[in-house]
Amino acid sequence: MKRNIIIIICILALIFVAGLCGFTLVQPDAAENAQNDRLIGVLITTEYLDLFDVEHYLNDNIGKMDGEDITISDDNSKYQDRLYATLKDRRLTSEDSGEVVTTKEYVFEGVKGFPYFYYTTYDGGETYNTASGNEAISDGQTNISVTDEGERVTLDGTIYVASTDSNAVYYMNPVYQSSDGRVYAMSGSGMSFSGDSEGLAGFQTMDATTTVTENGEKKTYSISIKTTISVMNPPRRVSVLQFDSDDAILSREEYLPGSLPETITPKQGCSYIILETIKTSPNQGETVSRTLYQMKDETLESFYLRDDGVCVEQSTALKWML
Repeated sequence: MKRNIIIIICILALIFVAGLCGFTLVQPDAAENAQNDRLIGVLITTEYLDLFDVEHYLNDNIGKMDGEDITISDDNSKYQDRLYATLKDRRLTSEDSGEVVTTKEYVFEGVKGFPYFYYTTYDGGETYNTASGNEAISDGQTNISVTDEGERVTLDGTIYVASTDSNAVYYMNPVYQSSDGRVYAMSGSGMSFSGDSEGLAGFQTMDATTTVTENGEKKTYSISIKTTISVMNPPRRVSVLQFDSDDAILSREEYLPGSLPETITPKQGCSYIILETIKTSPNQGETVSRTLYQMKDETLESFYLRDDGVCVEQSTALKWML
């Protein structure tokens, strides 16, 4: 594709602004063997991660700048910088015991995005594998299969976009981990669709396999990451209805989305619960969805709309009386 030199100067200015906003652009070490870096997940952003190394490109192509348009090959991977994450401590408090546990997680500082990856950390000679996500990612499933031949990881999650904001673009930026433990993201492709109908969805899948040699034996690490973007009508009101075995209603409690309690103890004699959600549809006005919960269910899942246009899942524990 062709870009005029003026456009390149504009890109340089944009990268300078990005640096002021907290982006960390690090030039890869030439000694690193990128082929051994493992794909570990995805960083989902609503803005394109412009990691193109313009300075490197200009140094390599300075002789071609004679006032004419500069042609940049589509195969420009060597000009792609990496956005490195910082390993930080994270304090978690147990809801039951109040015990505080400190863990480590990788954070892309200064970048607004939703991380979803499975990474390795090293502490005191011990190796820890951790799955990291974001509350914007609902229905998350992480499956790990370990055999003598290697390890297989699958990540599957959904971002529910409000039907009133369904024209947003989401970029799926691949995240890698190098052999020395560092984690970094690279620019990915965007996904967008027009429409405001609940249930409209699209997905992107990333797959990769890495082969390593341990104690003279070859082992494979493979990963599959599926990210779905789905449209949801924004919840406006949530009702929890309890019924006995004769289908008689025992209670009805109404909540604003996101304000449900952490735990609900169904009344004595409650046989099942109906979660009723009133939603706002751009085309149909109010719509109603209902979900059945029985005594085998341990949690009740509802949704609320965040300011960024994402509908986030809230989990409420159900403590049934036996």
